[in-house]
Amino acid sequence: MNHYPNPISVSNDLKEAFSRYFSTNYRLRSTGLAADRDELLAAPGQVFQEPLVEPVIPYPTTDYLVDIATAAGYSESVGGTVGDAFFRQYVRPGERLGVRRHQATSILTNRGAGEAGKRNVVVTSGTGSGKTEAILLPILLRLVEESEGWSRPGPVNRWWTGDTFSPMRKNEKRKAAVRAMILYPTNALVEDQLTRLRLAFRRISEMRPEARLWFGRYTGATPGTNKLPAPSLKSGAVSRVIQELREMAEEYESLVSAGTVEEADLSLFTDPTIHEMVTRWDMVQDPPDVMVSNFAMINAILMRDFEAPLFRQTREWLAQSPDHVFTLAVDELHSYRGSAGSEVALLLRRLMSRLGLEPDSPQLRIIAASASLTQDDEGLNFLEEFFGSSKNSFLVTAGQPSAITSSLPISRDQVLSEHAAGTLVKRSAELSEAIAVACFEEEEGRYRAQFLKTISQRLFGSADPEGEALQAVFQAVALGQQVGVPLRGHIFARVLSGLWACSNAHCCGVTAKRRDKHRNVGKLFGQPASVCDDCGSRVLELILCGECGDTSLGGYVLPFSDGTESLSATPAGILSDAPGLVTRRNRGMYRWFWPSHGDQPPVGAGSKWSSHSFDVAWVRARLETSGRIEVGPPDGANGWVLQISGKGDADATPAIPGRCPQCGQQGRQTAEFIQGQVASPLQGHATSPAQTTSIYLRQLPRSLGERPEDYRTIVFTDNRDSAARTAASLATRQYSDILVQMLRRGLSDAADTDVVDILRRFTSDPSTLKPAELAQAQHILQTNPEALTATVRATAGVATPADYQILSDLNSAGSESIAWNDLRVRIETQMIDLGISPGAPRPLPRSSTRSPGTPFMPRRNRAFG
Repeated sequence: MNHYPNPISVSNDLKEAFSRYFSTNYRLRSTGLAADRDELLAAPGQVFQEPLVEPVIPYPTTDYLVDIATAAGYSESVGGTVGDAFFRQYVRPGERLGVRRHQATSILTNRGAGEAGKRNVVVTSGTGSGKTEAILLPILLRLVEESEGWSRPGPVNRWWTGDTFSPMRKNEKRKAAVRAMILYPTNALVEDQLTRLRLAFRRISEMRPEARLWFGRYTGATPGTNKLPAPSLKSGAVSRVIQELREMAEEYESLVSAGTVEEADLSLFTDPTIHEMVTRWDMVQDPPDVMVSNFAMINAILMRDFEAPLFRQTREWLAQSPDHVFTLAVDELHSYRGSAGSEVALLLRRLMSRLGLEPDSPQLRIIAASASLTQDDEGLNFLEEFFGSSKNSFLVTAGQPSAITSSLPISRDQVLSEHAAGTLVKRSAELSEAIAVACFEEEEGRYRAQFLKTISQRLFGSADPEGEALQAVFQAVALGQQVGVPLRGHIFARVLSGLWACSNAHCCGVTAKRRDKHRNVGKLFGQPASVCDDCGSRVLELILCGECGDTSLGGYVLPFSDGTESLSATPAGILSDAPGLVTRRNRGMYRWFWPSHGDQPPVGAGSKWSSHSFDVAWVRARLETSGRIEVGPPDGANGWVLQISGKGDADATPAIPGRCPQCGQQGRQTAEFIQGQVASPLQGHATSPAQTTSIYLRQLPRSLGERPEDYRTIVFTDNRDSAARTAASLATRQYSDILVQMLRRGLSDAADTDVVDILRRFTSDPSTLKPAELAQAQHILQTNPEALTATVRATAGVATPADYQILSDLNSAGSESIAWNDLRVRIETQMIDLGISPGAPRPLPRSSTRSPGTPFMPRRNRAFG
């Protein structure tokens, strides 16, 4: 039977990929310690959580958009315009556009035409149900209705075509103001919404030229400074923004001119000439109709004078007419709980005050989306506390999902029997619906993502050892031709911040079979702990040598008044203040300790060495089970520490040695040594997001399928530094993978090459040779000049037996080996044909004018020595 990926198989593959990486890059000398570590990392929650499966319940259309719009008080023209802007690609000409129940409820409630007294709406429908449209539809309906009273605007002022700033909307007569604000918890979640706004605004403008709507993303990444440039001022800041806008405009124009890019794909790109305000200068001067931001940015601009015009103009617009309504939209509402939620709640009150709005003002409308908010008193009380508006003004709607009629439990024995017979796949639609029903929460009245164990228990009504039957069900759903309910898997993995170990080598938490002569620590822990839960000894961070796998310990310093120290797995101060890498921790905060292997001293014991004007030496020490450490005890020493002395501040120097006490391998120290950083083979067990992301992305194509459409993956992070490191790591690893493939192909092609034929063509017409063939011919001439003479004689028919022997030996040697220069040229040629720089993991420059036969770039040989 064919196999197809499912949440269980993919999760297992990713676990194995991580295990292979970790075992290779964090190799341990002690086999028993390595076995304990493997078990610890495989435990649920340590690196991987048990997968969740979520049914993507279909939501049928229940109402026609134009009917709902007119019921809400909008004209048919307004409803038709907004519907076409959002859903043009989904309906045929003349076909009426339908919306789902929660989308219709959102429109009616926002307009005050729904349930009596309700004007604020929270949408809690399932994944893929159209919650974004439920947020955006009411906003655009209000904007298009208001635009019916606008005059046709003047041309956009493309100030970036010059060299100074002036407002891009200075030729418009209508009042600029923020009419709707959409807030997201992270910048990464903003991108998808921007593409929908771009597409909708462009289509509305096509149908109604007077409705030139504007939106803008106002975050920390928004171009421009927090000072408005003078109209005649030429500055570096303005020049940089001008260059960025010109590049955006040129890129978009080139895509449009190509005529091959679909309308929906064009919405992925910014057109700074219309609809999208890119710079903070433009948005402060003339606020966009829709502003997309996050709470951190709103908090910042509320405290600055620079953005004051944005709030003032919005406040003036609200004061112009009681019919003017400000819409506040908040996505991922469920993420604002606890103290963080309280801070955001206070921020919203400050925002409303700045706009001159009371929480229960008739000019305020709130739309929110949440994955878990309930409709009971607890949920309504949360809404009142968070937004400040009366809980009676909120309507919480989960929409109207399709009814699923499958009954549980199903027979586990029958599933296994049909799976063995290869007939279970015929029940794929039925089985997917059964899984959906197993994800239904009776108390909440909704479908939720569930752990595999929960699904298995509900599905079969009994235990499913090793998940055998559930795996068969997933396999049948994946291979089936009929789809009942689409299923989505959620696989969670976390990065390791380190591993910790009991400092007692004789810890009773270690079994006899896991003890060996190389083990010098006790029980392992996946999280920092004060003391071992088996023997009561101090727990410290586990350090290893990347060269020999030897282990040592490290701990944060807790000084005593008598000058001695105690070590701890966590710092006495704020944990976030401590560097994540042990090689960046200084001696003032951290102490390293090497438990003795019997009487074996460290390499170099008894002598000092120098590092940047400091003297460094190994010193005997005793670590007590309480964590107290004594340096240079007269007797009872059970390990070694690093002692650094000199004229400078020794506490500012690195806590970790620059060399391994077991194997003597050492790193080359730089000036950063005096700043507490060291190049060392010793390291902790921490992994980075960039590392782990690269591991999983290399595994996914193997797990999900061979076609790119099977394994295409989107990686996003809301941290710029992490994004940059991840992108660089992915590019480097991809480059390495391609280089290995090209190397194999080059060796294979070389083995099949007819060397004599290449020489014949070289002597008659060298222009017929490919670059790799030409390089091979030139190499032969340099190393075996007799071959050229033999080839010429053979071509002329006057070759001697010695000539034929030379050519025969040449062909034999060519099938068994290849010259380095020949191989290098082959790989370079193949990579250039793919648009990959042979010298670095970066694409070919778009403006490249390289002609055949010219070097790719001066640095191309760096990849090959």
